[in-house]
Formats: sequence, structure tokens, C-alpha cells
Amino acid sequence: MVSVQQGRWLWRCGHKHGIQLDSTFNTVRSRFSVFTICVAHASGYLPCAWFITSDECTETIAYCLKTLVQRLADDMYEPMSDTWYPSVAMIDCSKSETNALRMVLPGTKVFWCQWHVLKAMRENVWSKLPTSATRQKVQDDLHTLVRWYHPDDDAKGNVEWWQK
Repeated sequence: MVSVQQGRWLWRCGHKHGIQLDSTFNTVRSRFSVFTICVAHASGYLPCAWFITSDECTETIAYCLKTLVQRLADDMYEPMSDTWYPSVAMIDCSKSETNALRMVLPGTKVFWCQWHVLKAMRENVWSKLPTSATRQKVQDDLHTLVRWYHPDDDAKGNVEWWQK
């Protein structure tokens, strides 16, 4: 689902720029997931496209993304000859979203949200580490990795949350 104005925003703010893709996975009682694609705009983040699926398989997400790209090409929201593609996509830690984006938009760099990565570490790894010294070492190494990859972002809030 995309309105004319949202299509324009996708072209102006998402094409050769960045998008965010997120879903309602495990947050609603329904067995359906709602995916939202947002772009950064001077006024903040703008939701521009949605799709509803009965599963979160790579093939399903890829089909929806292909449909969006085709719709943007068919409707020609902007007088461009390019195929719409964002240079960067920010997602949570979803392998199926990562694979779908790589299939449909191979030139797009996919980044996992720092908060979601730290949350996954906390929920899935932390309790499996044998000692507090090992936990501290992993925590320090992870913080170093985040600081190395994003030197201007100290990730203080995310790392403090993870340490709780």
C-alpha cells in the first residue's frame, strides 16, 4: 500500500539514500505481520509503504519488495529512468528480511539495528556464558566492536540497557 505522496517520498528520500524496514512480528495476536518501510525526511521519519503477510519467510518478503519496486517503476512518481533502490536499509536482526533485501535490492547495504543486536545478545547468549568474567569480556568486546564500527556514536544508552 503506497499513496502517490508516499511514492514521491520513497523516490526523494529513499532512492540512493536509506530506508528502515520493520515488522510487527510477535507483537500482535494476529498471525499476520505488518511490515512498514520508512524514510528519513527533514521533518522526521515518514512511513511510506506497508505490506501484510501471513508469514515472515524470505520468499514472501522478497515478493512484496519486488512488488513495491515494480509499482514505483510503473507509476513513475519521479521523472527518473533509474530503478528505485535505497543505498542502505536498516532492519532488526531478521535473517529473512536480510536475505529478501539482498535478493531484490542487491546493491543495498543491509544494517542490523544496534538495539536489536544487543537485545538478541542479551536474550540468547548472555545466559549461556559460563562465568561473569566471560560475560564481562564479551560485553567489552561487543562495546569495542560497536565503537569501532560507529566511532561517532558511543552507544552508551544501548550498552547500559544491555548491561542491566
